[in-house]
Amino acid sequence: MTGIEVLTAGRYGYADRRIHRDDFARQLAVMLPADDDERLRPAVDVNAEDLVSAAKLCRHLHDRYPAEPLGRLAEQIAYRLEHPITHPGAVVFYAAALLCREQEALSRVESATMVAAVLEARAAGHAADALEATAPQTLRYTVKTAIDGDFVRGARHLKAQQN
Repeated sequence: MTGIEVLTAGRYGYADRRIHRDDFARQLAVMLPADDDERLRPAVDVNAEDLVSAAKLCRHLHDRYPAEPLGRLAEQIAYRLEHPITHPGAVVFYAAALLCREQEALSRVESATMVAAVLEARAAGHAADALEATAPQTLRYTVKTAIDGDFVRGARHLKAQQN
């Protein structure tokens, strides 16, 4: 696949751009701690219904892209949300929030033709709002600048190859 079909449906980073799904997955995977190694505790508590909803939305994203890095990452995060023994914290919750935002954007695109997509977009937005509140501003800043920096590095590399 080439072109816009490999880009995220949502817009990320401070530049608010659509990025390649593999780059998005790589940025999220880099920030994830190992199981039971989460050091950043959530700023606020998240109720069980929001965690279950976020895990379900991550599973939907995995079902959509099972062979891609984004799908594999979504499955890994869903597992962590479903199993509290892994001690997910603010970093895992923020990664899940970004995946919920991606599912929300995909559902909004599909909502013109499917009623279920309208309901899924609402659920994804609610879950993302609940999980984003757990992340401190420093974590949000770090992730957004990493996404922007990766985009700039990729553009420089592409331009260097063309010359």
